[in-house]
Amino acid sequence: MAANELKTLDREAIAKRIRGGSFKGTVMGDLTFEPNGQLLSHHYLFKVDGRKIVVQQ
Repeated sequence: MAANELKTLDREAIAKRIRGGSFKGTVMGDLTFEPNGQLLSHHYLFKVDGRKIVVQQ
């Protein structure tokens, strides 16, 4: 999303956009990043087992 928004594949520009930024409507939902680039939003991995959703720990 950052590359599309900036219309560049420049790694430094993309990293700058991600650090401290947010992205709405991704496949993982809304994402927010800390100023150091770490993902701030909490997400859970899950699998479907026997037609039941099982959250991965």
